[in-house]
Amino acid sequence: MKVIVKTQIHGSFSATSSEDIWVFKVFDLPFTPFVGLTINHKTKNGKTDDIVIEEITWDNDRKCFVCYQKSDEEIYNAQLHKETYRHISKIVEEYEEADWLICD
Repeated sequence: MKVIVKTQIHGSFSATSSEDIWVFKVFDLPFTPFVGLTINHKTKNGKTDDIVIEEITWDNDRKCFVCYQKSDEEIYNAQLHKETYRHISKIVEEYEEADWLICD
């Protein structure tokens, strides 16, 4: 069963903004995904990427499940606590190294 997993990378101190970037991975699972499911995925660079499903929707056009994991709030939390933080491009780069693709 085709499953698309998405994650929102917050680019500012807001719930959603034009600075946010969405990334995704596609999996073929032998069963229907469920909330709380943890997918242990080995990346190209040999690291393990643990993906925990928090929300699931059905995409009727693509005939697949679209699942969401907890968003990346590194920048959001840093701004909340008035701390320094990395540029979003560095965060996205880490996701790309772990085989995530940027959503259109």
